[in-house]
Amino acid sequence: MHSKRMKDALCHRGNMSLAGRIEDDDFRSVDDEYCHAHSAQLRVAAKASEKQSGDRAFLEEFVNFVRREDLKVLPAIEAILATGTQGEAADWLGLTKSGFGRMRNRLSQLAECFLSGAPVPKQRRPYMKRTAKDQSGLGLKTGCLKLDDYRKELLPCLGSI
Repeated sequence: MHSKRMKDALCHRGNMSLAGRIEDDDFRSVDDEYCHAHSAQLRVAAKASEKQSGDRAFLEEFVNFVRREDLKVLPAIEAILATGTQGEAADWLGLTKSGFGRMRNRLSQLAECFLSGAPVPKQRRPYMKRTAKDQSGLGLKTGCLKLDDYRKELLPCLGSI
């Protein structure tokens, strides 16, 4: 029975006990404060946990900022967080890479304004494709004209000037 108790770590005389508080007469008892103060591993873990909670709070502030300033790019943040890469995020949103790139550029612009405290510039409207229509009032259509067509269309108009 004695050898069985010797194998148990709690029964060794020289081991320190993990108590809730240190008693003055028993120097072998150790509390949580002592462990955290003297353990490098616990210090690193506590610092990592603190950094992670700070990063979460910072990200939440940025998402709220984006929600206030430009709600249209909020899906880009959610897609990047959900997928991890920009290519997969573009696919997840059903956008082309160039469309997602414009959204990401706007997100970068918002991030710079968030970090610096500068006012957010107004978002430009997307370019509209022009339709083929009469540009000059002379009856010319936009597009490629052959030289003969150009002479037939333009020379009578110039002659009347």
